[in-house]
Amino acid sequence: MLLVAVALNHGWRSLKYQQSSWGAGCGFDMFATVDYHGTRFCRATLTSGSLSEPAGFRSQFPDLDLRVRVLPSTDNLERYARALADRSWRVRSQPDLLPITTQGRLTGTEPPVEQCFELSRSSADTLPIDTVDLAVWGIHFAPNERRIRAFPIHRVRVSK
Repeated sequence: MLLVAVALNHGWRSLKYQQSSWGAGCGFDMFATVDYHGTRFCRATLTSGSLSEPAGFRSQFPDLDLRVRVLPSTDNLERYARALADRSWRVRSQPDLLPITTQGRLTGTEPPVEQCFELSRSSADTLPIDTVDLAVWGIHFAPNERRIRAFPIHRVRVSK
């Protein structure tokens, strides 16, 4: 009876909040989807004046990142976006090679991102951040196309 209650609760949370399935082949949901917290990722675009660029922030906020990937609620995304907005950022001309474009597709015909915001260690070169657009993305298998596609699960915009 307890397992039925746990499964029903998880199913309801998955439908209502897009909570990720129990990951990596364990639990009731092991063969149902490739979308779970281990395959989800976050993308942010920062705006400073007229400049709007993607942000590189890998592993800077591991607790917030995991929380958003497991349960991408508006509250969790806004908390993460505010944490990003409160940090010091600068523009870098040659970002890390990102295999996914700003539209969530694998780079191919589209050019990769040419510059991005990154966390700054010096106050001399920082830019004030006006808004943070943060999205958590998932992946799904498109069997007709024989491809794995990225899709936005939830997004928020936070103004400073």
